[in-house]
Amino acid sequence: MKRFFSLFLTAALAGAGFVSCSDDPEDQPVVPTDVEKVSGIETNYVLGLHEYLEITPDIELSNENESISYEWSIDYETVSTERNLSFKCDELLNDVNCYFKASSSTGAKIAEFKLSVTSPYDKGLLLLRPPAPTLSRTTIPPFRWARRRWRSAGKAKA
Repeated sequence: MKRFFSLFLTAALAGAGFVSCSDDPEDQPVVPTDVEKVSGIETNYVLGLHEYLEITPDIELSNENESISYEWSIDYETVSTERNLSFKCDELLNDVNCYFKASSSTGAKIAEFKLSVTSPYDKGLLLLRPPAPTLSRTTIPPFRWARRRWRSAGKAKA
């Protein structure tokens, strides 16, 4: 049994050695992409809710006659195929990953960035009330305040 196993292992290693020594075809040239560089896109953008994200990238091409296609992706969803981006931040309320891709027939360049959309109500609701001796405004955190009020109201009735 050991002899059969060692013979099988030797044959497998010899077969793998013959396959791994195959030559790569060197007659195929490596073609560089027509899009040499993408710049003008920052790494982080912080915007408020209902504000517009507008980006105009600078693209350097090696062949000006080549047709280039563009793709803007925000939160893994394609939002535009134009060169310049104009996007209203009305549905996002967190940090999302984004990218811009400029591609031609010979390849593509990708520029990644992060978008953070904030709201004035992220930290809670600010209530103004008549001046008191010690406090003139009250901040209510989201959801926790309402739960406490309902629990305390239920205990008071019981």
